[in-house]
Amino acid sequence: AAVRQDGRALWGASPALRGNREVVLAAVRQYGLALEVASEPCGRAWRHGRTWRNVWTWHSVPEELQTDVGVALAVVRQNGRVLGHLPVGLRGDKELVLAAVRQDGRALGGASKALRGNREVVLAALRQNGLALEFTSEAFRAHREVVLTAVRQTGLALQFSRLRADRKVVFAAVRRTGAALQFAADELSEDREVALVAVRIGAWCLRQCRGPGQLSSSLPV
Repeated sequence: AAVRQDGRALWGASPALRGNREVVLAAVRQYGLALEVASEPCGRAWRHGRTWRNVWTWHSVPEELQTDVGVALAVVRQNGRVLGHLPVGLRGDKELVLAAVRQDGRALGGASKALRGNREVVLAALRQNGLALEFTSEAFRAHREVVLTAVRQTGLALQFSRLRADRKVVFAAVRRTGAALQFAADELSEDREVALVAVRIGAWCLRQCRGPGQLSSSLPV
């Protein structure tokens, strides 16, 4: 009962209880890191995948844990990238995917195709990491509001956009990250006003302009 209220109670449990799958499952559902103190056989999951908060060795986890939504939810809240290692069925769970992309936007790459096309999920991912635009549908890569959300988080998201010739999008990108100028369409990368904005953000990006000799002597740095 105690672990259902607070998974950390597993730390004070006897070795026998820390090896009981039902008890461990209840604890981990409430507090993901409780798996750290589990005894055999559940503890094997922790020892085989000790760096799970960075790169979770998900396939070493007992099957009961792999398919448990509560456990998966606890894990992706610590490391969203684990989403891509979950059973296919769980990657289509909206609550689970939202938790993952809010922790790491690029976890979107591990979501089901349907959720990679879900506006709420996509925007949550882009607000955390604009580079998640890479994993969205073609329609979203050409959607101005969605792309603006991405480039306002990091201008480098422009490289995955279908709106590289859209002046508003490119301006937003270079205002955030001067180096984004290299991903703009030719007509905008040669645009003096756009280049000025980019240079103010990062002077080095002047080298990305495709009009050599035209701007170097006069742009303020």
